[in-house]
Amino acid sequence: ELPEVPPPVVNIPKQPPIKVTMPAKKNRKIRATVIRDEDGLMKYVDIKEA
Repeated sequence: ELPEVPPPVVNIPKQPPIKVTMPAKKNRKIRATVIRDEDGLMKYVDIKEA
């Protein structure tokens, strides 16, 4: 079960995928890659527990 994903960050120019680490429940961390899709929307992909 994935943690609640924070709202996407806006106003980020076109760029390579960003690796992010975010806290999850029970002191676990979630690693994810943030990409922009064709509509310019931020998407979290490759989400896994760190």
